[in-house]
Amino acid sequence: MGTRARRAFRRPSTVLLSGLLLVASLLLVALLEGGARAFHRLRSGDWAPTRVSAMHDQIAIARQVYRPHAFLNVALREDARIHVYGREIAVNSLGYRSPERPLRKPAGVLRVLCAGGSTTFDIRAQSNDLTWPSLLERELRRRGQPAEVWNAGVPGWTSLENVISLASRDLDLEPDLIVLLQGVNDLQPAAWLPFDRQYEQGHAALVRRHLGLDLGPISLADRSVLLETLNDLLHGPRDPLHVLARVKRVELGTSSRTTVPPEALATFERNIRSLLALARDHHIAVVLVPQLTRIRADVADSDYALIGIWIPGLLPAAVPAQLQKMNDVLRRLAAGAGPRLVDLTRSPDWQDVDFGDPWHFSAQGSEHFARLLADPVAQELARAKHAAETAR
Repeated sequence: MGTRARRAFRRPSTVLLSGLLLVASLLLVALLEGGARAFHRLRSGDWAPTRVSAMHDQIAIARQVYRPHAFLNVALREDARIHVYGREIAVNSLGYRSPERPLRKPAGVLRVLCAGGSTTFDIRAQSNDLTWPSLLERELRRRGQPAEVWNAGVPGWTSLENVISLASRDLDLEPDLIVLLQGVNDLQPAAWLPFDRQYEQGHAALVRRHLGLDLGPISLADRSVLLETLNDLLHGPRDPLHVLARVKRVELGTSSRTTVPPEALATFERNIRSLLALARDHHIAVVLVPQLTRIRADVADSDYALIGIWIPGLLPAAVPAQLQKMNDVLRRLAAGAGPRLVDLTRSPDWQDVDFGDPWHFSAQGSEHFARLLADPVAQELARAKHAAETAR
């Protein structure tokens, strides 16, 4: 038999052997994957997914609350209702995290509009009724004021979105008072180089990614319990924030920059002035509330890591000081005959347990915040009511 004939004779055997090895390898991987899943089932009682896939699936649920918006980048989806992370979030038919109420203000009612980002939305609250705007309404009514408090906060919104929202939809609610809690989200575009005064660069796409609107699929490797188990054995379990960053495809924060440019502060001031002017033209009182931040002693590393994910353009340790610059803008605008300032950042009563992360309140913190706001808000509502009665 010639050489060519012998090669032709051996080729089918080689192909067959390679195919059998491939099938055997796949079967072995499937067997090991099944074994890993069975091990987790026996240990926890559940057919647990990987940490990455579990996080991905939760974000896929959470994103049902949001929708793209032509002018606001992201808005709440009207009539959305979800259960996620053990919490219930409900949005009314007008797109607010508030009870279902008519657009037109009822006679004799005083309306308070709470504007801001996720801290106003109160993203860690277990339900709408436990958000600080809802608790503020309860406290005002307990004092005899016929108040409706509307939660107009949307996660990720900066001062720019709040101005646009006021002009394009919030005025239709005929609010008597606006409570604005804002600052930290403006640091996100402020830290972007080169700075974009329209907040498109370094903010718009990042917010959509964080809220899951641009959530991409995860690989089969990230859904493999076997690979996760092996990685845990070799390197230890992944930190939850590393899992979060992997799912959202964002950096953990590698910037060494420690300050925002002066033009970023000037743009923030421009936006707040625009909101104040719009409110003044419609005879709406405003209360400015500087943004609180707290690095909790027992979980400082995690808090700084979370800051780095949200504001990748700044060194995380520098963010609290830069946020104070934003707060100083609010303090300056409220000086003299400006709007009322309720500065709770320097209150000695705050404790680590009042926060669930550097910016968002725990259940205890939401109650504390609502109580502290109740007196100044009640006073401003009384002034607004008196001014309206005098103008008649």
